Amino acid sequence: MYLQKLTSKDTIQLFSHTKGGGSKMLNLLPVKEQHLIKLLNLLENKTYNATSLQQILQINYRTLTSLIAHTNLIIAPIKIDKNQAGYYQLIIPPAYSIRYCYQVILANSIEFTIIEACFFEKLSLLTLSEKLFISESTLKRTIQKINSVLKEIHVRIDTKTMRVVGEETQVCNFIISLILEKYNDYTVLFDQEMMVFVENLLFEWEKEAATTLQFPELKKNKTLVTCHFLQN
Repeated sequence: MYLQKLTSKDTIQLFSHTKGGGSKMLNLLPVKEQHLIKLLNLLENKTYNATSLQQILQINYRTLTSLIAHTNLIIAPIKIDKNQAGYYQLIIPPAYSIRYCYQVILANSIEFTIIEACFFEKLSLLTLSEKLFISESTLKRTIQKINSVLKEIHVRIDTKTMRVVGEETQVCNFIISLILEKYNDYTVLFDQEMMVFVENLLFEWEKEAATTLQFPELKKNKTLVTCHFLQN
């Protein structure tokens, strides 16, 4: 049954736990943002001194201090601070988590904004460049960069149709990973009638398969099925 294939667990890792090497999807971002993500993941559950961070990130002290200042600017009220022992730590206020940092980075990423627009909207190269306030040539270069990374998962942006294309399950798995990483309430992206239809469809599938999907697996699968309908 196609629905069984579609509701697989093979989502594509974007940012989470990309210590050291990490997900190749990190390469969609500029180098500075790649370092930012790696820094956040390093400090999520452990403290490091400046020397260790420099060695792991392969940057000098000046670049490290600049990176920390830049990071603190965009992830506030979360903050990277140095404790009395001289070790850097990630201070996360109540009601926040490191996921908030990922959401901010995704929201400000032109690369992921382009991918999202090409999946959810029907735009030409010109209209998308105007929407993003960039030139068509800059947009073309950015799409080339995006495609060079996405080829690892057999997905690409077709510059003629300006659509995200590739093996259907891979496209859906990638988009679901992006949506769940970026949005607290992913349902705002979809028509509510469609969401009700998908919920009913999954309910019938659960009965047929004699199983019950647990949250967050249910949340992921709702979005997977909805993405499938948008893709077709």
